[in-house]
Amino acid sequence: MILVDLSAAYRCYLKADDPLEVQYATKHLVIIPNEGFKKIYNYVWPNNKGDLITQGRNKSIWKKDIGDLVELKLPEFITEYHRLTAMLEEFDDSTLKAMKTPRDIFVHYDDIPSRAYDELQLVDIEIVSQKIIPFMNILQQMTIFCNKASSKYTKVLEARTIELQERLRNLTEN
Repeated sequence: MILVDLSAAYRCYLKADDPLEVQYATKHLVIIPNEGFKKIYNYVWPNNKGDLITQGRNKSIWKKDIGDLVELKLPEFITEYHRLTAMLEEFDDSTLKAMKTPRDIFVHYDDIPSRAYDELQLVDIEIVSQKIIPFMNILQQMTIFCNKASSKYTKVLEARTIELQERLRNLTEN
């Protein structure tokens, strides 16, 4: 869904004919990668002592859901999972992370209406684009990976279901 949202926002930006369309697309091109990355993998932040806070990452969809599934049920996918994880680690981008203030204003607005406009004027869309394109590439590869893993896991579940049905049948016959 994040890849679709990001693609649509980027297309809106590229096809914008009016400055308001550019502003609308720009807002989304700041929000979607930030919120999407946080949901999928999450940023890490140093605390006051300089230690990295990884709490959010450990609860992320990629680590908690996909990672656990791969490790416990689909070990043949572990190499590809680690490759994609390394790409996510590398993408943990300070430029996008630093866009927290504009992202917050674009999502929640502000008590001072001109702040949203001011933040829009400060966004360098070329820099944002340079960050979005690699993220879209990662998302595309993750989608392919998840489709393959899902297909394989469906087969695992189907085999397990057949096995359980057979056991139940044997129990009821005896």
